Amino acid sequence: MVNKMKPSQQIKLASAGTGKTFSLSNTYLGLFTNGRAPSEIMASTFTRKAAAEILKRLFERLVEGVNDAEKLQELKDFSAIPSDWCVEDVKACVVKLALSIDKIRVSTLDAYFNTVASQHRRELGLPLQWRMSEVHQDAELLQSAIGNYVAQNSLDDIVSIVSSLGDANAPRDFLDKLLSETTATLDLISDCDEQSWDCISPFATNVSSELLLGRLDGINNIIERKGAESKTKTMIDAISDGNVKAMVHHSVYADNLWYKKPIHDDWVELCPLVLDYARSVATQQVIARNKTYARLFKDVQNELLSLRQQSRLFSFSDITRLIASAVAEQRIDLADSALDLLLDEFQDTSVLQWRILQPQISASIEQQRSLFTVGDTKQAIYGWRSGDSRLLSGFKDWSQKNTQGGCVEQSTLEKNFRSSPVILDTTDLVFGKATQLVPNSEEVATAINAWTADYEKHVAAKNIAGCALLFEVEKTDIISEKLALAKAAAARAAKLHEQAPSKSIAILVRQNSMLALIQDELRKLDVQAGSHGGVAITDAESVLIALSWLTAVFYPGDTLARFHIQTSQLSTFGDEDDLSDEQFDRHAQLQRRTILSIGFGDYLRRHVEDLRGCFPSGHDRHRLQQLLDLAYRFDALSDKDALGFVEFIHTTKVSDSSATKVRLMTIHAAKGLEFDAVILPQMNDSLIGNIHRQIAVGSRPSTTAPYSNLCAYPSATHAELIPELAKLESELKTSRASEALSLMYVALTRA
Repeated sequence: MVNKMKPSQQIKLASAGTGKTFSLSNTYLGLFTNGRAPSEIMASTFTRKAAAEILKRLFERLVEGVNDAEKLQELKDFSAIPSDWCVEDVKACVVKLALSIDKIRVSTLDAYFNTVASQHRRELGLPLQWRMSEVHQDAELLQSAIGNYVAQNSLDDIVSIVSSLGDANAPRDFLDKLLSETTATLDLISDCDEQSWDCISPFATNVSSELLLGRLDGINNIIERKGAESKTKTMIDAISDGNVKAMVHHSVYADNLWYKKPIHDDWVELCPLVLDYARSVATQQVIARNKTYARLFKDVQNELLSLRQQSRLFSFSDITRLIASAVAEQRIDLADSALDLLLDEFQDTSVLQWRILQPQISASIEQQRSLFTVGDTKQAIYGWRSGDSRLLSGFKDWSQKNTQGGCVEQSTLEKNFRSSPVILDTTDLVFGKATQLVPNSEEVATAINAWTADYEKHVAAKNIAGCALLFEVEKTDIISEKLALAKAAAARAAKLHEQAPSKSIAILVRQNSMLALIQDELRKLDVQAGSHGGVAITDAESVLIALSWLTAVFYPGDTLARFHIQTSQLSTFGDEDDLSDEQFDRHAQLQRRTILSIGFGDYLRRHVEDLRGCFPSGHDRHRLQQLLDLAYRFDALSDKDALGFVEFIHTTKVSDSSATKVRLMTIHAAKGLEFDAVILPQMNDSLIGNIHRQIAVGSRPSTTAPYSNLCAYPSATHAELIPELAKLESELKTSRASEALSLMYVALTRA
């Protein structure tokens, strides 16, 4: 018997461990057991692991209901099955769900967008046989786009662009930034108004360099003591060179004192004029850079899009942008009036993703279909990839103003089923004390106050044992703070693993740079640690030597690669005993032919035993097996270029999640996971971090609007002098500090 369930529109605000997946599985099963076809229910989340967990949970809960009377009653209590069902009904439901496995729509948003792109290829302007790109291919395409841009412009134009980028290191720094922040930068420029780069207005002043230099010519000193003449000359040089930072530095004195001695009256009168001139120069520099960036990014973006069309390779970010644009221009309609929608981790939804989902959300509400949205603004840790938790916090108000026919109900999941009272009390203590801190900036204070404003203390559903400890580690003349933290974290994990080998232990870090350090320390303690979320396999010497060998084979002139082979434990490769200059060219030619014929995978498989013989450690052997797996994956890309393969190995991250009970990963990768013990070695890191590494910064007039202000981000001094840029910087700092608090919350609640 099937009882028709009344559709509902729900927003669930769920703290860590309160059962988001449990609630979502209840809703899904309730729809399915009341007659909804799997093709009519779409559930989305943000990671493949989370999607797999949801699908697994659906079957597990039904099977538990078959084998356990209490679990059967639980399914009824949470409306996952009709109240009059018996065990035989649930058995039939399991079979029905299994037979519909190919129609079940539980996936990541990226996977859903990929399906949309395949169905609407022509409307999106995608070429035939397009496919998703790998990380190394994205880097190659971007480098080619930049190279083509340089080749297509005159030398004068390139010199002008480079000179507008800043100091002497600007060309190298700029390319590094552009390559490392591709997605974030393209997200900015792909979602902005045409005039967004014109957000800085010129600063009008009557002060000129001639006026200032004339004044300085009559000043012999700033105070009556040694060194005054040198300081005057430094100011003259700063004004002549347009050095804004130096002008500001030599114009600001507390109480008009320099080393507790009064500044000369002439200098006191000069300083405000210099600051006015510095602001004028800084504004001109930023305006010039904005014009440069607007042109550069637009041309590089167009060149990159052309290369993607030619190569038929597109990233997930490309697909998201193309679909969002097509939806906005009404070239495609994704609203399905017969679809029930279940959205997990909604606090991490980006504006572009929201624009794609919004028509379907509206349709589900207005057509009285079920809508289930769950998330936690405290766990919003993906702002760096455009996630915006305001989409969740403002969801109810948006639905009331922009939809008809439905009433979205908002509720809170309160009880924590994961952690012990000790862990939850510790988390509450940390964030309860946060407002008592003395922040190092106004932005941090703003973020702390806003983040903790609606913080509710956790309620533990289980009274289980727990422990929270704080260790302080000091650096020495020999050991840096980073290494000291790595050693302490590894030692603690080793001790816990020895005491309780069956328990899961996680070491969670904020930056990838800490992973290798801790991994090395764990190996010294003979502790094998797995990773989740992925690490590069180039932390093994055996892999690096294999890559050097392939590089030398394809590029015999690469003397560094050959030197690496000849001075390593492996002086030969395969059956060849002679790597001398006389024999190597001929040998390399033969090896190239073999690789081009059989592929990197089969070629490496022939020689992997030789490598294992030279590197008997478990870590090297494990990495060599992963190298083989990646080689076959690379062969499937139909790419026979050795440098492409080497870059692929360096950039592709693999997961070792099943290796041991000790796990090492970033906090981002730990999202949604839980462990018996958690070690956090970077609790004293800056909340904001180095934001001046960003290429550009932007702001939106409202949560879902395009960027109305985009600006080059050259230096802290420019932000200090220019009010518009100071506002953008302040907003970015506040956002970064808020996200750092969320990252800390996620870390503390994994135990």
